[in-house]
Amino acid sequence: MNISQAARETGLSQKTIRYYEGIKLAPAPMRKSNGYRDYSSADIELLGFLRQTRQFGFSIEECRALLDLYQNPKRQSAQVHQLVQARLVAFDQRIKEMQQMRGLLSDLVAACANDQQPHCAIMDVFSGGLNKVADNTADNTADNARTGNSSAVYESEANSKVLDK
Repeated sequence: MNISQAARETGLSQKTIRYYEGIKLAPAPMRKSNGYRDYSSADIELLGFLRQTRQFGFSIEECRALLDLYQNPKRQSAQVHQLVQARLVAFDQRIKEMQQMRGLLSDLVAACANDQQPHCAIMDVFSGGLNKVADNTADNTADNARTGNSSAVYESEANSKVLDK
C-alpha cells in the first residue's frame, strides 16, 4: 500500500509518517520498483501503535521506549506500567497547572468592569502584573519566572491573588 493509503488506514498524515521515518521512530518501508513506498500490514500496525501512543500524550522518546517494549516478546508488563504511570503523573501535574491558570483567568474576568469605559483591570495586570506579583511574593516568583518554572509562577500568582478584589 502506498503512503496515502497508509495515512488513511492509520489516521496519520503523510507528513507525520515521513517524519517518523526520518527520525527513525518507524522503519522506512520497502520500495516498489518505481521508488514509491510500499507499506506492509506490519508497517501499518506499527504506525497505528505510534498514533495511539501519541494520542495519549507520550513524547517521541517515550513512544520509542514503548515501541521497543511492544516489539520485545520478553518484555515485562511492569516496564510498560512504569512508563504509563509516569505519563499519568505528568498529566496530573498539567491538570493542576491548568486549574491554577483557570483560577487566575477567572480572577481576571471577575476584576473587569466589562463596561464602556477605557480602564480595564485585565489590561493593568497584563501590562505589569508579573512585576506586581514579583513585588508581592518576594523573590520566589521572580526566580521561578527567570528559570522558566511556569507552574511555580502561576502558583505564586494564584497564592498572591494578583488582583485585589
